[in-house]
Amino acid sequence: YYVAPLEIITPIVLPISMMLFLWGSVKFKLLDLSGAVAASLLGATVVIFAGWIWLIPLAFFLLSSTIISKLPFMKNSGRASKEGRPRDWKQVFCNGGVYGILSTLYCLSTPFYQDDIFVLMFVSMAVATSDTWASEIGVGVGGKVIDLVSFKKVDPGMSGGVSFSGTIASFVGAAAIAALSLILLPFLHQSFNAFLFITLAGFLGMLLDSLLGALLQGKYLSNTGDLFDFKSKDSRLFKGFDSIDNDLVNLMSQLIIIGFAFLFLVST
Repeated sequence: YYVAPLEIITPIVLPISMMLFLWGSVKFKLLDLSGAVAASLLGATVVIFAGWIWLIPLAFFLLSSTIISKLPFMKNSGRASKEGRPRDWKQVFCNGGVYGILSTLYCLSTPFYQDDIFVLMFVSMAVATSDTWASEIGVGVGGKVIDLVSFKKVDPGMSGGVSFSGTIASFVGAAAIAALSLILLPFLHQSFNAFLFITLAGFLGMLLDSLLGALLQGKYLSNTGDLFDFKSKDSRLFKGFDSIDNDLVNLMSQLIIIGFAFLFLVST
């Protein structure tokens, strides 16, 4: 029997898939409308430039993070995703934009660099997953949270804070994405070394995210004396920069880790 090649069915299936994703993600509150549109465009970019298989890490990141936040014992979770609101376009871009750019670079690069770009795409998702799992589980499970710079106790969910449960979740999240690399890219040279590299890079990305959050992200003091890492009409800037929020910190940590990971890959 005849099976149509992906190049022929993609122009038909991709728009239908985008519409179904838009409807489902908004209906089930995975994303708001702006986030659903941004995620659809991101997914389309990845499919066009890298292939359908590269939707799997993106889908794993989105679905796993959503499922974790909905677990019964995660009663306090949701602060990590804009105080319980569905993720918007800015969060989609800051967590998945680098992944989309790398998929484009894969299409434009020579075969010599393509394996490295594959690894970098997994690193990008490992950082995003590691940080999100750390935030969701760290807030949901609770426990003592320590500021990564001052080592003082801070409220759960505060940017720059790390907890034992969040740190373990971070490592597991990075390892889960790295495990996908063994499944999706078994042909990679020294694939187990790639697994370790992706796991470590993702975990370090979470730590860097926390460090940047502690040093740069705006912290706001309310009229009641409470400290928050998001701005409200009754708060004033206490430390950090008003223009740097959690989404921008996510993007910065990804770019820095991807930069160092690329330099390491091309030098070995």
